Amino acid sequence: MLGDYLLSNPSVIALAEPDFKLIWGWHAVEEIEHKSVCFDLYQHAGGGWFKRAFVYLPVALDFFILFSILFWSMLYKDGLLKPRKLLQTIKQFLSFFFGKTGVVWYLLKHSFQYLSPSFAPWNHDNRAKTEEWIASNTENIKTL
Repeated sequence: MLGDYLLSNPSVIALAEPDFKLIWGWHAVEEIEHKSVCFDLYQHAGGGWFKRAFVYLPVALDFFILFSILFWSMLYKDGLLKPRKLLQTIKQFLSFFFGKTGVVWYLLKHSFQYLSPSFAPWNHDNRAKTEEWIASNTENIKTL
Protein backbone atom coordinates (compact mmCIF):
# COMPACT_ATOMS: atom_id res chain seq x y z
CA MET A 1 0.00 0.00 0.00
CA LEU A 2 2.71 2.45 0.96
CA GLY A 3 4.86 1.60 -2.05
CA ASP A 4 1.95 2.33 -4.34
CA TYR A 5 1.20 5.53 -2.42
CA LEU A 6 4.76 6.73 -2.87
CA LEU A 7 4.83 6.05 -6.61
CA SER A 8 1.38 7.63 -6.99
CA ASN A 9 2.42 10.74 -5.03
CA PRO A 10 6.05 11.54 -5.88
CA SER A 11 5.66 14.98 -4.33
CA VAL A 12 5.87 13.24 -0.93
CA ILE A 13 9.63 12.91 -1.33
CA ALA A 14 10.24 15.69 -3.84
CA LEU A 15 12.35 17.71 -1.40
CA ALA A 16 14.44 14.75 -0.22
CA GLU A 17 18.10 14.37 -1.10
CA PRO A 18 18.46 12.73 -4.54
CA ASP A 19 19.97 9.52 -3.15
CA PHE A 20 17.17 9.21 -0.58
CA LYS A 21 14.53 9.74 -3.28
CA LEU A 22 16.18 7.03 -5.30
CA ILE A 23 16.34 4.59 -2.39
CA TRP A 24 12.71 5.20 -1.39
CA GLY A 25 11.54 4.90 -4.99
CA TRP A 26 13.49 1.69 -5.45
CA HIS A 27 12.09 0.29 -2.21
CA ALA A 28 8.55 1.14 -3.33
CA VAL A 29 9.11 -0.67 -6.63
CA GLU A 30 10.62 -3.65 -4.82
CA GLU A 31 7.65 -3.91 -2.43
CA ILE A 32 5.17 -3.77 -5.28
CA GLU A 33 7.02 -6.42 -7.28
CA HIS A 34 6.75 -9.00 -4.50
CA LYS A 35 3.52 -7.87 -2.89
CA SER A 36 1.71 -11.16 -3.43
CA VAL A 37 4.41 -13.52 -2.12
CA CYS A 38 3.22 -13.64 1.51
CA PHE A 39 -0.43 -13.53 0.52
CA ASP A 40 -0.01 -16.50 -1.84
CA LEU A 41 1.96 -18.43 0.78
CA TYR A 42 -0.69 -17.69 3.41
CA GLN A 43 -3.44 -18.98 1.15
CA HIS A 44 -1.42 -22.04 0.13
CA ALA A 45 -0.89 -22.86 3.83
CA GLY A 46 -4.66 -22.86 4.33
CA GLY A 47 -5.20 -19.32 5.58
CA GLY A 48 -8.62 -17.90 4.90
CA TRP A 49 -10.47 -14.62 4.82
CA PHE A 50 -11.71 -14.64 8.45
CA LYS A 51 -8.26 -15.03 10.00
CA ARG A 52 -6.79 -12.49 7.58
CA ALA A 53 -9.46 -9.92 8.44
CA PHE A 54 -9.32 -10.69 12.17
CA VAL A 55 -5.54 -10.26 12.39
CA TYR A 56 -5.46 -7.11 10.25
CA LEU A 57 -6.72 -4.76 12.96
CA PRO A 58 -4.11 -5.60 15.64
CA VAL A 59 -1.31 -5.60 13.06
CA ALA A 60 -2.44 -2.23 11.66
CA LEU A 61 -2.75 -0.84 15.18
CA ASP A 62 0.74 -2.08 16.10
CA PHE A 63 2.16 -0.53 12.92
CA PHE A 64 0.41 2.77 13.70
CA ILE A 65 1.79 2.83 17.26
CA LEU A 66 5.36 2.01 16.22
CA PHE A 67 5.24 4.46 13.32
CA SER A 68 3.88 7.22 15.59
CA ILE A 69 6.63 6.72 18.16
CA LEU A 70 9.35 6.85 15.51
CA PHE A 71 7.74 9.73 13.61
CA TRP A 72 7.31 12.02 16.62
CA SER A 73 10.74 11.14 18.03
CA MET A 74 12.36 12.12 14.72
CA LEU A 75 10.44 15.40 14.69
CA TYR A 76 11.63 16.01 18.25
CA LYS A 77 15.26 15.23 17.39
CA ASP A 78 15.07 17.56 14.38
CA GLY A 79 13.81 20.37 16.62
CA LEU A 80 10.46 20.58 14.83
CA LEU A 81 8.43 20.33 18.04
CA LYS A 82 9.93 23.47 19.57
CA PRO A 83 7.34 26.19 20.25
CA ARG A 84 8.43 28.42 17.35
CA LYS A 85 8.19 25.55 14.83
CA LEU A 86 5.34 23.54 16.33
CA LEU A 87 2.47 25.23 14.48
CA GLN A 88 4.12 24.78 11.08
CA THR A 89 4.96 21.16 11.91
CA ILE A 90 1.36 20.43 12.87
CA LYS A 91 0.06 22.07 9.66
CA GLN A 92 2.41 19.94 7.55
CA PHE A 93 1.49 16.84 9.54
CA LEU A 94 -2.24 17.40 9.03
CA SER A 95 -1.77 18.13 5.34
CA PHE A 96 0.36 15.05 4.72
CA PHE A 97 -1.82 12.63 6.64
CA PHE A 98 -5.31 14.13 6.22
CA GLY A 99 -5.05 16.50 3.24
CA LYS A 100 -6.64 15.99 -0.17
CA THR A 101 -4.12 13.30 -1.14
CA GLY A 102 -3.36 12.36 2.46
CA VAL A 103 -1.85 9.00 3.22
CA VAL A 104 -4.61 8.17 5.74
CA TRP A 105 -7.34 8.29 3.08
CA TYR A 106 -5.22 6.21 0.73
CA LEU A 107 -4.54 3.58 3.37
CA LEU A 108 -8.18 3.45 4.45
CA LYS A 109 -9.36 2.89 0.88
CA HIS A 110 -6.85 0.10 0.31
CA SER A 111 -7.48 -1.40 3.75
CA PHE A 112 -11.16 -1.82 2.91
CA GLN A 113 -10.14 -3.50 -0.34
CA TYR A 114 -7.77 -5.80 1.58
CA LEU A 115 -10.56 -6.77 3.96
CA SER A 116 -12.80 -7.87 1.09
CA PRO A 117 -13.20 -11.66 0.80
CA SER A 118 -12.39 -11.37 -2.92
CA PHE A 119 -9.11 -9.53 -2.34
CA ALA A 120 -5.98 -10.55 -4.22
CA PRO A 121 -2.87 -8.33 -4.35
CA TRP A 122 -2.77 -8.13 -8.14
CA ASN A 123 -6.42 -7.03 -8.35
CA HIS A 124 -4.74 -3.64 -8.04
CA ASP A 125 -2.28 -3.94 -10.90
CA ASN A 126 0.30 -1.22 -10.45
CA ARG A 127 3.09 -2.70 -12.56
CA ALA A 128 2.88 0.25 -14.96
CA LYS A 129 3.88 2.56 -12.09
CA THR A 130 6.92 0.44 -11.29
CA GLU A 131 7.95 0.24 -14.94
CA GLU A 132 7.55 4.01 -15.33
CA TRP A 133 9.65 4.65 -12.21
CA ILE A 134 12.39 2.27 -13.34
CA ALA A 135 12.46 3.78 -16.86
CA SER A 136 12.77 7.32 -15.51
CA ASN A 137 15.46 6.39 -12.97
CA THR A 138 17.61 3.85 -14.82
CA GLU A 139 20.57 6.21 -15.19
CA ASN A 140 20.43 7.24 -11.55
CA ILE A 141 20.28 3.61 -10.40
CA LYS A 142 23.45 2.82 -12.32
CA THR A 143 25.36 5.57 -10.50
CA LEU A 144 24.37 4.47 -7.02
